[in-house]
Amino acid sequence: MLARFAAEHVEAQLRAAKDGLAGVRSSLADYVAPEVIRSAADAWQEESARLVRVRRAVALVEEALRGRIFIRRL
Repeated sequence: MLARFAAEHVEAQLRAAKDGLAGVRSSLADYVAPEVIRSAADAWQEESARLVRVRRAVALVEEALRGRIFIRRL
């Protein structure tokens, strides 16, 4: 059950990160310098990439808890 909660939580974070990235340029354009916007967009992209990795890790745990057997590949 906790693995499913974690999966839903990470998916919600990913959606929020994507929405934030989509709006960061337009919402900040009138208030800050372009380099600040680039820096903010970079931070959103890094967070999105981290969340994709977390989503994969959570999915692996969830699959293992459901009985899937993993075979190591070289």
